[in-house]
Amino acid sequence: MLSATPVSPAEFAAALDRLADGAGGLAVAVSGGPDSTALALLARDWARARGSALLALTVDHRLRPESAVEAALVARRMMALDIPHRILVWSDAVPGAAHAAAREARYDLLLDACRAAGCDGLLLGHTRDDQAETVLWRLARGSGPDGLAAMASLRVERGVRLLRPLLDVAKARLIATCEFAGVEFVTDPSNLAPRHARGRLRATRAALAAEGMTDEHLARFATRTAAMRDALDRAAGRLVAEAAQVSPFGFVRIDRPALASADPEIARRALAQTLRRVGGREHEAGFEAVAVALGRVLGGRPATLAGCVLRPTEASVSVFREARGPAPLVFRPGARTVTWDGRFEVLLPPGLPDGATVAPWGAGASGSAAAHGVPNAAARTLPALWHGTAMVRAPLFRPGAAQLDWRFLGFGSGPSSYGVASEASPIMYSGDSAQCSARGRPASPDEVKGKGP
Repeated sequence: MLSATPVSPAEFAAALDRLADGAGGLAVAVSGGPDSTALALLARDWARARGSALLALTVDHRLRPESAVEAALVARRMMALDIPHRILVWSDAVPGAAHAAAREARYDLLLDACRAAGCDGLLLGHTRDDQAETVLWRLARGSGPDGLAAMASLRVERGVRLLRPLLDVAKARLIATCEFAGVEFVTDPSNLAPRHARGRLRATRAALAAEGMTDEHLARFATRTAAMRDALDRAAGRLVAEAAQVSPFGFVRIDRPALASADPEIARRALAQTLRRVGGREHEAGFEAVAVALGRVLGGRPATLAGCVLRPTEASVSVFREARGPAPLVFRPGARTVTWDGRFEVLLPPGLPDGATVAPWGAGASGSAAAHGVPNAAARTLPALWHGTAMVRAPLFRPGAAQLDWRFLGFGSGPSSYGVASEASPIMYSGDSAQCSARGRPASPDEVKGKGP
């Protein structure tokens, strides 16, 4: 007799269709446990019904001697289910590594594999049990609304969608799904080991549930907290839209009096959003760090945070990318566009020599940037095309030199024209204003020239 009701294909399809709309090929992370095994089984049927590609990925974390054997076992089971499979080895794993380090390494391997395979989305088998556990974990550490909102069912990480279609499903139902299909699974004993915080927390779950802190109630709490967080973020977005000038050259100026008069939490979130975009980060900086930076700039003192430099004046706070932050990017042969530094999309010209890179314009920006009215602090971090120490294309027009086409991703996410320079019209950003207007008013050329430090 089954321990619970299996997840039906129709139920799973309803959840995944909502999350995977428009996605191309999908990958599924499979550890071999009941959650990920059931997810792979359900995803296989979903993909077959839609003629979509599916790739199973298993990380051999090397934290236990038997991990390689377990990964090979998962590979055989995926083969039996007719699911293409790859094993990803954490080659520099350290025995006894903390769960947090292992988790970070696992995601690095999975996301790299997705991009290499051309998969737009990565399916993860987190359940309602995991969501409840995350709430408890973050509550114990004093998290605010952002942390207590726990895991999102959809998030983009390094250009890959992380999809969690089972967040509303109890783990017992996934065990039943495997049992109903006659598919075996493995369990990781370290998940319950008291030497790990996760194991100690799980040992308290029955007692907490008896007092009403059930998985269902904790997951509902996460959903309601996420709604609170989203409302605060929308208010912060409105502050950015009303008080910020977003330059197509990759920097932002926020009206300092408006920032000072806003509710402190809204102002903190607005600054966090700005730092994330200008710094090209996947995630926002921590609560305390942003609060300290906000206090500094409102007090008239500069600050550095999240790869950005903040320069206050009486009228505004300018946020620039830190000059020493952007790293060179080596792109694969034949690439037409690349995202560089998390901030710019660069259109690569044909016929580039092997070893060409996209890297900061750097010290060579000074003279040319002044001619275009671009602050030097911003110009130094614009993308340029290099071959060794020779600059092949600059980001702004220079007489007798080819110019690189690029666009600042800013606060928007939709399509935009590339910046194209010519001698008659030094900068034409026909689509950048629409791109930046999603959040924050783009600075006009006069504003850039008149206010640049």
